[in-house]
Amino acid sequence: MPDERVRTLSEVYKSTIHTPFLADSLRHYTAKIIKERISPNQALDRYILQVYVLLTAEELRCTKYLHESTRDPLMQLLVDLLIFNPKATLFPTTARDKAQLGGDPKTFVTAIWEAFDRNQKILEGVRQHQRFFSTTLDKVFWTTLNTNAVPKQAGTVVISPAELIARYCDALLKKGTTPVTGGALEASLSRVGKILRYLEDREAFQKHHRLLLSKRLLFGLSWGPEYEYSLLQKIKVWCSAGYDAKLQAMLQDVVASREVSELFAADYAREHALGYDFSVQALRDGAWPLTKPSPLNIPIELERPLIAFREYYQTKYSRKITWNFPYSRCEISTNCFSSNYILQGSAYHAAILMCYETGDDFTVDAILTILGCEQGPLTAPLLRLLRLGILLAVNATGQSVPDQLIISNTTAIKLNLAFKSSKQRINLNAPLRR
Repeated sequence: MPDERVRTLSEVYKSTIHTPFLADSLRHYTAKIIKERISPNQALDRYILQVYVLLTAEELRCTKYLHESTRDPLMQLLVDLLIFNPKATLFPTTARDKAQLGGDPKTFVTAIWEAFDRNQKILEGVRQHQRFFSTTLDKVFWTTLNTNAVPKQAGTVVISPAELIARYCDALLKKGTTPVTGGALEASLSRVGKILRYLEDREAFQKHHRLLLSKRLLFGLSWGPEYEYSLLQKIKVWCSAGYDAKLQAMLQDVVASREVSELFAADYAREHALGYDFSVQALRDGAWPLTKPSPLNIPIELERPLIAFREYYQTKYSRKITWNFPYSRCEISTNCFSSNYILQGSAYHAAILMCYETGDDFTVDAILTILGCEQGPLTAPLLRLLRLGILLAVNATGQSVPDQLIISNTTAIKLNLAFKSSKQRINLNAPLRR
C-alpha cells in the first residue's frame, strides 16, 4: 500500500474515530463522576480498585474494536480524569488542608512524605497500568507539594515549601534538637532527596539551605560534617550545577579553619598569655552567603590576638584577611553588678559594653565615634542591651526614654548598675521581639 494512502487512512481514522472517541469518553466518565456512580468519596484502596477494573475493561474493548494507537491516549485520559482531578479527596495534604500543616517543617515534610508513600503503594497494586498511573500520580504529588505554601503567622507572611524543606534539614542536622542518628537519620535525609525531585522552586531551597548550613557551621551548631556530606550527596542531583561545590567549599573551610586555629593557638600561647580562649574561622571569600563586613574599632583587649593572627596567617598563607564581626561570638564576664554574669554576644556587644570601662554614660553619637562604625549594624546589639536592662536610655533630664527613640544620636546611654537577672548566663544574640 502506498505511503500516501496509509497516511490518508491514518488521518481519516484519527479525525473520524480516534479524536471523537476520546472526547466522548471524557464526557461519559465526567458524567459518571458527577452522578457519583464513580465516586472518590470512599476508601482509597476501594476507589483505586474500581478505577483499575474500569481501565482493564476499557483497554480490552479498545484492543478489540479500535486501532492500537488509541489505547495509550485513552488510558492516560481516564487515569488523569479519575485520579488527578479528584486529588483533593484522594490526597488530603493538598492546598485545602494547608492550615492543618501549620508552619512546622517536620509536620509539613511528614505529611508530604505520606502522600508520596501512598502513591508508591498505589503503583505497586496496579502493575498492568503502572506507567499511566505513574505519570498521573507524579502530577498529583507535584501539585500536592508545590501548592502547599503555608501561613507563617495569621495568614500574612507565607512560608514556601522550599523554605519548609530547608528548615526540616536544619532541624535534623542542628544541635539543640533531639539527635536523629543511624538508620533513622539516613532515612530522613533520603526522603528529602526524593521530595526535591518534585519541588518546583529548587533555587529557593538552595538559598535557604545554604544560609542555614552556614549558620550551623559558623556557630558550631552542626552535628558533624559527615552528616552534612550525607545530605549533600542525596540532594546534589536535583540542585543547580556547581551547588554541591559551594557547599563542599564551606565544609572544607570549617575543617581547615579548625586546624589553622589550633596551630596558631599553640604557637601564640608559647609567648603570650591572653587570659581567655580565642579561635578563628578563616573562610574563603565568595564561598559563604555572608553579609558585607562593616568596620569596627575593636577594644585593645580583644585586638591583640586579631593583629597576631593576621600577621601569622598572611605570613604562612600569603592571603589577605577581612574580619566579619557580625558573625563573631564573645563571652563577657561582668563584675560591676550585684552578681557576676556571663554575657554571650557578638564583638559588637563586647565593644559597646567595654566603652563603659572609661565612663558612666555616652551618647549614641559618642559610641559610634569610639567604635568607628555605622549606626546600622550597631542598632540591633544596642537595642538588645537596652531591652534586657543592662543599659538604660535617658534624656537630658535623666528620664528613661523608649528604646525606639535611641535613633537620636544625642540620646544618652548609661550602664544600669542595678541590673539583675535570674540567669547567670545571658544570651545577647536572641532575636528582638516587640
